[in-house]
Amino acid sequence: MKISELVTELYNNLSDDKRPFIRSDGIFPLTQEDADSLDEIKIIGIAGSRGKTTTALMVHKYLKAKGHKSMLYCSAKIDSPASNIDPNEASETPLLNLAILLKLLLEALEYKPKYIVLEVHESAIQRGIVKDLPFSIRALTNIYKDHHIDQESSSDYVKTIKSFFKDVSADGDSISVLGLMGDINKTNFQELLKINDKEKFTYSSQYTAEQKDVPINKLDAYLYFCEHSVWNMLTKFIVKGNDYVFETELLMPFNAFNMTCAISILEALDIFCPEKFQDIIFDIISPGREEMFRFNNRMVMLDVYLGPALEILSEYKQRGEIDRITVVTGASGTGFLGWDDIFSSSTYITERGKFRKRAMDYLKNYADYVILTTLDNANEDPLTICQELQGYLGDSVESEIIVNRKEAIKTAILHAKRGDFIFIPGRGNRNVLVEGATEVTLLKDSDVIKEVIEELKLGGF
Repeated sequence: MKISELVTELYNNLSDDKRPFIRSDGIFPLTQEDADSLDEIKIIGIAGSRGKTTTALMVHKYLKAKGHKSMLYCSAKIDSPASNIDPNEASETPLLNLAILLKLLLEALEYKPKYIVLEVHESAIQRGIVKDLPFSIRALTNIYKDHHIDQESSSDYVKTIKSFFKDVSADGDSISVLGLMGDINKTNFQELLKINDKEKFTYSSQYTAEQKDVPINKLDAYLYFCEHSVWNMLTKFIVKGNDYVFETELLMPFNAFNMTCAISILEALDIFCPEKFQDIIFDIISPGREEMFRFNNRMVMLDVYLGPALEILSEYKQRGEIDRITVVTGASGTGFLGWDDIFSSSTYITERGKFRKRAMDYLKNYADYVILTTLDNANEDPLTICQELQGYLGDSVESEIIVNRKEAIKTAILHAKRGDFIFIPGRGNRNVLVEGATEVTLLKDSDVIKEVIEELKLGGF
């Protein structure tokens, strides 16, 4: 299906109250000029368990640096010049329903980009939101089969991700960019290579390929080495037989895998320029994803997930690059009326205790100090949640409870000593804190960090 045909179909099928208003009602039927401009757009869809947000941001930033008009829809941010959405704000789940998809495409009609870069969340696949989008690139970052084990079975989750690459009937001449990453083994990888009849571009790391017994010469691109510290990262890639070395201030080595995926997408599009990629990758910031703040020899990092970042921080500590690791974290509750039914299902409620305990057991191995605070407590008492978490920690690691999230972050920064590292996982770049069945508060962790450091006059920005 062409993009212009999809726009018309969505417009005709959505009720008046669901149709986004971008231009005058006289937009339909589309003129031939409008239809042609839509159908020339290349859509890049990035799916997978982890890394899709950061990879999407890398690709989008590169396209803009090369002078291309590009739109970005990912959970870190939405960058769409024809939209009224602030690109500095988080977007939660970028493709929540068909009305948002139509809004996106109408923005594209107004802006006329050459590329649209989409983070394709598994919920968008499950709901059929992207099934009729004609992708030029379908990219896979990785698959971790238990990524959403508290919400669905491993087999169902993997089936959902694979379906994005299996159902390509809407595409024209698309390319599937497939990574040998995560829980994908040699057999799974061979199955992926046969999952559709489209062209394939494959990538991995040399270490991963060797561990999974996949010949390195069968890959189009791979990460050759990665040297990382708390200050920067040096990487080397082999792409179609060519060597490229890149330096970046990103400090988590798994970002090297995101770089490999981004390079593979750009190479598949035949627009990869190593000099330009070095320009954009050196000081790239993915809001809420390993986002760093440095001040007076102290460091604060925001992320979505608790691991594996803590393991890397522990490695930096063993090297003497950091001294003390303080973690500010919490656990989500249930009962918010605006959440999907899955977050109030019996399966989710039954499993959440196991995951809370598992998270705290993980913390015991790597944290020196833990501040427990609210994290979308919804209709549950935040103090009760924090007390449950503290019970799992026991005496294995020193901890305290500060229910107010802003105060918890402020306390961590205020008490930080030279060489300390403060890690704040869980919310990333989200700006809505859920504190009741229907109540929300606008609070973004990065804003709190900047505000506190400014108040304390520590500088560093």
